[in-house]
Amino acid sequence: MVTALLVASMTAVAQPVRGVSPHSTTSIPYGLERSLGVAGLVLAKILLLLAAFGLALAPGLKRGSLPVLGPLLALAVLASSQRFFVRPELLTLLFLPLYVWLLHRWLEAAAGPAGRAIWLLPFLQVVWTNSHTLFILGPLLVGLAATVVLVQHRRRGKDRPATVRTAACLLLACAAACCVNPYGLEGVALPFQLFAQIRGTVFKHAIGETMSPLAYDLGSPVLMAWLALLGACVGSALMNLRRMSWFLAGCVLAMGYLSFLAIRNLPLFALVAVPFVLENLRELRIGSLERWLPPLGAIAGLVTLLVCSALCWQLATDRFAVAKGDTNQFGLGLAQQRYPEALTEFLSTHTVPGPVFNTLAEGSYLLAHQVEVFVDPRLEVYAQEHFARYLRLLKDEDAWQGAQRQLGFQSAVVDIGIGLINRLLADPRWALVHFDTVAALFVRRDAMHGLCELEGDALAVHCRALFASLPQPTAWDEAGLLQRVSAPQPFLRVAELLMALRRPRLAEPFLECAARAAPPIFRPRIAERQMQLDGMEDAAAGPLQRADQLAAAGNVAAAVALVRSLLSEDAEHVTAWALLGRLLADQRDFTGATAALREALRLDPGQLETRKGLGRVMLASGDAVGARAVFEAAQRLAPTDPGLDLDLAWVCLQLNDLTAARQHVERGLQRAPGHPQLLQMQRRLAAQRP
Repeated sequence: MVTALLVASMTAVAQPVRGVSPHSTTSIPYGLERSLGVAGLVLAKILLLLAAFGLALAPGLKRGSLPVLGPLLALAVLASSQRFFVRPELLTLLFLPLYVWLLHRWLEAAAGPAGRAIWLLPFLQVVWTNSHTLFILGPLLVGLAATVVLVQHRRRGKDRPATVRTAACLLLACAAACCVNPYGLEGVALPFQLFAQIRGTVFKHAIGETMSPLAYDLGSPVLMAWLALLGACVGSALMNLRRMSWFLAGCVLAMGYLSFLAIRNLPLFALVAVPFVLENLRELRIGSLERWLPPLGAIAGLVTLLVCSALCWQLATDRFAVAKGDTNQFGLGLAQQRYPEALTEFLSTHTVPGPVFNTLAEGSYLLAHQVEVFVDPRLEVYAQEHFARYLRLLKDEDAWQGAQRQLGFQSAVVDIGIGLINRLLADPRWALVHFDTVAALFVRRDAMHGLCELEGDALAVHCRALFASLPQPTAWDEAGLLQRVSAPQPFLRVAELLMALRRPRLAEPFLECAARAAPPIFRPRIAERQMQLDGMEDAAAGPLQRADQLAAAGNVAAAVALVRSLLSEDAEHVTAWALLGRLLADQRDFTGATAALREALRLDPGQLETRKGLGRVMLASGDAVGARAVFEAAQRLAPTDPGLDLDLAWVCLQLNDLTAARQHVERGLQRAPGHPQLLQMQRRLAAQRP
């Protein structure tokens, strides 16, 4: 058990919180990860889930409910799928159907193996108590079974009095087992404290998994499966009202209530709905319809197989996750671009001043890598006031400034999809130091101590390295049948950050990749970003037109100043660099013109006209050898351009290589007979003596 005093570094300043960790089996996942790696954790999760749903199906392995066995299991798995994470709650998903199965068997036959197996529950309760906060469901299930026994005993007189005593002793034993934890009664009270803390508080309204499923789109596959299970429970209960198991009915009502409270509880309902429906169908008196069970079972099995095959295909190719806007990936490894891996590595290799503010989603990964955090997803560890303050920091500038003064933040790790990042970018006291596809690191300028700000060329180099590190996305509409698709979020998040930095040229390749990978759910958002990007480029085009007008009017110095001003805001503007090179060449500043044109070609090597201009500037400055190399490189880009033959002829003439000059002229005239400038050069060369 890993229950402990949990006081995070920043909560010790803001709001010390002492309590029992609700994720008390985190030592088990960490131990598996250290010994077997991430693959071991995923395999352990799969085995736990197989065991859980196998226990839920136990009543269906009897005659009478086989036709619905497959469809019901498919609905239960789909309704639960959004909680299939490597988290301590997996143990609750195992213990819940195990308790239901043991108690239901005991209620059906108090004597024999079922009666003896029931005494495993107090020992299982000790493990559950030290596993997850929902351990309190164990005694509640035993209490429900005891209530059913007591009611039946009162209705049937002296029928099975020993069962009443067994139920009472079992309930007391399980309740006592809950106290077997390092905190005793304080640990037992934790689930009730958390239930009161989550329900109707800031947690309930701000955290998606604690919201009611009714707050979401009921047309999603997960919620449609949940509604189908609800309908199956109601329908099967009405058909078997007289013979219904009141214990299973009570389990369904309790877990159904919890599922209405929070979407995270859907698996709890699914795991008890399966045995309830199967038991009701098993008890039905179907008479002459019995002979239809085998063909009905075969048809239902075939349909289920086809549906499950389609779902498995979607899962294996990541279409299921990507279509929902999720970044989960199929496989045994760690999902890529879901955690701030590169940023965390940067933190481990550089001295970043603290205290560090961080946004919620990044907290768990930072904490796992020994970075002291302000907040993390273990909301139960933090007081409601602390979490409410965190939400205010994200939205309220005054609250953010007040927290900075009180807590002295020197660095901030911020999710690049959160609005706070725009405030930090606009605040001259903070510098952007690093970012990956998930989060960005800001450091106060007066605490940089050797850290470098990402701006200008440094930002461009970082973006190119980041783009090169990302696998090129598979186009959603062009992916093969067995080809995995890609999530657009990593590219889209970086593009939005760069647009906030007013660097549209750097954002463009990321946005293009996001558009290529985007499923229908993302396309409106990407189209909106593309319009914003086009607007930023149009806004930059206005000063360029004005600079052209100034140069045409003879005021080249003002035109140069205007272009330089534009480049100070967007150092990646290729057209501006090319125009600056032309303007400086007009001023006979060949050194500056050469540097500007080379920068334009560095940003976009495919610009033919800019390459031609660079060659002509170098030729005018007397560097004929360099100009020749530039023109030859341009000719490789456009081998049929007669103008390049003319340029090379001029270079060769200046180098006094008349033979090569004549060859270029002849080649150019073959491509463009009658070219006036080539004909003029031909006459000039003819007048030259060999």
